[in-house]
Amino acid sequence: MLRRVSALAVAVVTAAVLVAVARADGDPASDVLLTQDVYVPYPAPPKDATSELERSVAVAYDKGYRVKVAVIATATDLGAVPEMLGRPRVYARFLGMELSLFYKG
Repeated sequence: MLRRVSALAVAVVTAAVLVAVARADGDPASDVLLTQDVYVPYPAPPKDATSELERSVAVAYDKGYRVKVAVIATATDLGAVPEMLGRPRVYARFLGMELSLFYKG
């Protein structure tokens, strides 16, 4: 029993460290998408628009599609990687690499 508790404690600490490292990169969308399915710009758009997007993602999940959505409006939304503004495919690959340690889909 003690070994299980110790192994669980090590796993929790390791996960916390990995999340902290991922959050330290200055990329807001990848930070948010670790725990949520949708990232919206700051300041956030109207709640009805955000809710509709969140519902659409939930429907996709229900159909077996594993998606994360980042809505990027300005360079501010890119944090430490503003040079990716206007380059959605490059940024999508970047996000995919960022999230691949924590998310499969």
